[in-house]
Amino acid sequence: MNKMKYQDVQTQILEQIANGTFLPNRKLPSDYALAEMFQCSRLTIRKAIDGLIQQQKIVKYPGKGNYVMQHAKIQSGANGLQSFTERARVEGKTAQTDILKIDVLTDVPSQISQIFLKSDLKEMIHLVRLRSLAHEPMTLENIYIPRTRLSDDKNLIDFSGSLYDEIEKVGAIGYAQQEIEAIKCPATIAKLLSIAADEPVLFLKAITYTPDGRPIMYETSYYRGDKYTFKQITSRQR
Repeated sequence: MNKMKYQDVQTQILEQIANGTFLPNRKLPSDYALAEMFQCSRLTIRKAIDGLIQQQKIVKYPGKGNYVMQHAKIQSGANGLQSFTERARVEGKTAQTDILKIDVLTDVPSQISQIFLKSDLKEMIHLVRLRSLAHEPMTLENIYIPRTRLSDDKNLIDFSGSLYDEIEKVGAIGYAQQEIEAIKCPATIAKLLSIAADEPVLFLKAITYTPDGRPIMYETSYYRGDKYTFKQITSRQR
């Protein structure tokens, strides 16, 4: 009977973690408070917590209490240049996309036009997308791609999936130059990412090039700092 009860408590705690009542890296309520919450003894709570520690759902810090385990972060750059969709695929997950804006620009802003070749400025795709995993927001992308770098038939372009895949239907991708900065998240962006304003995020600026050095995509993106990490391999110049 006790075993059944503590397993039931474990299930309820996991449900509270899944729905965001108990957040990653945040302290759980005391054993007494949990016993009141789940209408059971503190001994049952301790058994439930011990089991969740073994399952690596909870971590216990001596003298501090029990905390919800932080989920593993999505790692970008570990396997070379990959899109969000491709990275999710490697992780065994499915990316979701909310297209917030898509425009075809004929009058390209000067700060954007100076990045690209003049021959690519006749029409520019401007795309804003919210990318999620398991329906949890992960990154907000603000992207510019010359229309010439995508299929002539707009009906064949999937703007909700991997843009690298779409570009490679027309030509090759060589490399990207990336600049990554840790910043406090602006309130408007935080709302879209389902985080608190001023929480740390990774702000990315990137230009993607063809193998012969022609710019084909420019993006600025906000990545949740609690969910994402970038990995780089650098070589020593001699």
